[in-house]
Amino acid sequence: MQQSESLVSSAAVYSAKDAAELASFLDHAGTYNTGPINCPMDDGESAHFAFWSRTARSELTVELSGCRTASNGTTFRLGVALTPKLLKLAGLAAGD
Repeated sequence: MQQSESLVSSAAVYSAKDAAELASFLDHAGTYNTGPINCPMDDGESAHFAFWSRTARSELTVELSGCRTASNGTTFRLGVALTPKLLKLAGLAAGD
């Protein structure tokens, strides 16, 4: 099965305060679960976040359906929701 990816929206966060609050929100979102889980249907839609400074870079993917996982490639959390507050911090809130 071949999937295509398309960028629907993007934004840069230049405020150090907003970037720190966004990173903190994502650091504490969702729950850890090491046991078996049963997830609803996943349509493959996701949001990607990239954080970088002069010395470091990290990326995070949030699945928008199914178990709504968030992962940086090594750590996974379940039930992460992109709330209006998170979207506003990321500069992606609709209707601003």
